[in-house]
Amino acid sequence: MDGLTTLDRLVEPLVQTLTPEVAKALVELRADAQLQRRMDELADKCNAGQLTAEEQEEYETAIRFANYLAIIQAKARRLLKVPKRRS
Repeated sequence: MDGLTTLDRLVEPLVQTLTPEVAKALVELRADAQLQRRMDELADKCNAGQLTAEEQEEYETAIRFANYLAIIQAKARRLLKVPKRRS
C-alpha cells in the first residue's frame, strides 16, 4: 500500500477536480442554523442515552457525513495553500 488510507483514495479523485473557487466554497461550507440546532439536540440526547433508534440512525449518518466533509475541507484548504505552478 502506498500510505494512503482507503478514505484518502476515495476522496482524492474528487479533490483533483476542484477549482480554487469550489475549494474555497467547500472550506466555507457550514450547516444552516436549523440543521445545527437539530444536531445539537441529537448530540444532547445521545449523551443522555435518550436517542430513539430512528434518531440514532439520523445522528450516526450526520456524523459520518460531517467527518467525510471535514476530510474534503482539509484537502481543499491544502489545495488552496499550494503555490501555483509556473508554466
